[in-house]
Amino acid sequence: MSSLPVWLPDYIPFKGDWKRFIRTLYAIFETDFKRSKPSYKGRMVWHDRRKDSTDGFGFEEGFWHLTTKDEWIYDPQIRKERKERVPDLPRSERLPWCRPMIDHSGDASVLTWEYEEKNGQVRTYIWLRKHDYVAILRPRKTRDYGTVWMLVTAFFLDYRNARTNMQLKYERRK
Repeated sequence: MSSLPVWLPDYIPFKGDWKRFIRTLYAIFETDFKRSKPSYKGRMVWHDRRKDSTDGFGFEEGFWHLTTKDEWIYDPQIRKERKERVPDLPRSERLPWCRPMIDHSGDASVLTWEYEEKNGQVRTYIWLRKHDYVAILRPRKTRDYGTVWMLVTAFFLDYRNARTNMQLKYERRK
């Protein structure tokens, strides 16, 4: 792995205690996305503020989309697979990169582009290519603030196919 850009903090390695780890990450999330006003291209960046009362922590959905992933789990009670959010350690460890990467999206080490998804929605990708980390934003019109950016997710591209797919999206950008 090449050296990190000077503006990018180190990632936070998981040391075995999920509850302690997730609380440490949430403190970073609070600083980066709740207490300050991040922006991208001059517009505010918001996160999903809905809370899931069953998560045991009371954290926002926007936070969970930076630290967990969907996985199909077999539920013996209903005898079917169902989607469940589960910890994603490589994604979680790099949460400290999300805000600085958005802030430095104009840096030569970061690729940014718009891409029209299959459902017709246009999303903005911010990819720290040499370090396999990507954040995704989408525009959202508001009554009081005009158009803002919603932070959809951010994650580590930990599989070769994920990198290949991201490269294809970049090549097919708008």
